[in-house]
Amino acid sequence: DPHHIQIAKDTQGSMAILKKFLERIGYGAIFDSIHWVLNKEATVARLDLDKNGKLDTSLYISESSCHSLAGSLAYFSFAAHEIGHIIQAHAIRTPRRDLLAPPVPLIEVVSMFFQKIFLIRQNLEALAKWDPARLDGILSKIAFEDRESLVRYLCYLEFEIKMYALVANNLFTPDAVSELWQKCQ
Repeated sequence: DPHHIQIAKDTQGSMAILKKFLERIGYGAIFDSIHWVLNKEATVARLDLDKNGKLDTSLYISESSCHSLAGSLAYFSFAAHEIGHIIQAHAIRTPRRDLLAPPVPLIEVVSMFFQKIFLIRQNLEALAKWDPARLDGILSKIAFEDRESLVRYLCYLEFEIKMYALVANNLFTPDAVSELWQKCQ
C-alpha cells in the first residue's frame, strides 16, 4: 500500500515536512500559529476563539486514527486534510464563532483539496528525497485511487451545497440532513 510508505522517520521529521509543505503553498505563517497536539484517539482540527476574539487553532494528530505511523503518506494525508480546515478558518477575515462551526461553505471539499495537493509530484519531490522510479511507482498507485477520490469530492460537494440551502431555508434538521446524506451517496 503506497500510503504506508515512510517519508519521515518520526514525528519531529513529520513536523518539518508539514512546515515545508505549508511554506511551499504560501501558508508558512499558519504553521507557527497551530498548536500541534499528539493524540492517541483522533486526528482533528480544533478551531476556537480566544478571549480577544482571535482565532486559536490546534491540530490533534493520532497514528491510530491515521491507520499509519508518523511520517507515512497516510499520516501526511490526514494532517494535510485537517490543515485544510485550519487554512479555511484563517481565510475568513473576521472570525466569529458562528463562522467556525458547520456549516462553513465547502469545508470538506476544501480540506480534501489540500489532502490531494500534498500528494502531487512536485510537492513529494521537494518534501522528501525520492528515487525517481520509486516515486513513479507510488504515484501510479495513488493515481488509480484518484477516481474514487473524484467520486468522493463530488458527493461532498453536492451534499455541502444542498446542506447550505437547507440552512438558508430554515429546513436544517437532523432528519433533513440524514435524508440528504443518503440521497447524495
